[in-house]
Amino acid sequence: MEVKEKFVEAIRGSYTFKGESILIGSAVLGDDQETGCQVKVPLKTLNRHGLIAGATGTGKTLTSAAVIKLFLRTGNARRVLFLVDRLELEDQADKAFREYLKTDYKCSIYKENRDEWRQA
Repeated sequence: MEVKEKFVEAIRGSYTFKGESILIGSAVLGDDQETGCQVKVPLKTLNRHGLIAGATGTGKTLTSAAVIKLFLRTGNARRVLFLVDRLELEDQADKAFREYLKTDYKCSIYKENRDEWRQA
């Protein structure tokens, strides 16, 4: 069996879960994206803290919004705290979350709504 076939078989066998999962993306071997090898994480294992890291412009904020929407939709979270370290990121994240979550969920910036944070 060739290296690529072994790789594809290993990925497919390793990422089969019952229940809901979050699709992380496709596996990469060398410079090639293996579109038939989806890498997933079971939703039930993501019950504490999460960190999404990546270079500027790689979609971290939208990925966070998608994960947050999934958590809220499935009942794995009632509220989510999203922290930023710069005001520019606060504006960017607020805009992205409001656009992505639309009217499904309420977004609230703590510094503007300190007395209403429990309603978020």
